[in-house]
Amino acid sequence: NALTKRMIEDIELLLPNLSHQRKVVSILRSLDSKIELNRRINDNLEQQAQALFKSWFVDFEPFRDGKFVDSELGTTPKELPIVYIQNIPHNIESGKRPKGGATLKGIPSIGAENIKGLGYYDYSK
Repeated sequence: NALTKRMIEDIELLLPNLSHQRKVVSILRSLDSKIELNRRINDNLEQQAQALFKSWFVDFEPFRDGKFVDSELGTTPKELPIVYIQNIPHNIESGKRPKGGATLKGIPSIGAENIKGLGYYDYSK
């Protein structure tokens, strides 16, 4: 049951007319261009985010005129103390949490999916 050259040559294909094909190509090119533009925008935003992170949390640019102290992480701004999340008042709960992100007052809300290595589960209990 193999296809022969003759069988393939006899297959009839229905193709849209050339005008319709060109319209489809135009739409696909437009989508390709938009995808490429979005990729470049994402790359640019990633570079900006990395530069901002480095400026704030590596070079401590917002604190450059303040006092610095020696810490276990090296020289850090005095206004930015090093604390462990376990020493920050918090509640870990399951279920839904409020939308809108962090607030400047109250207990911070953080999802359990973002917490790693805070403790160990005792399977013996």
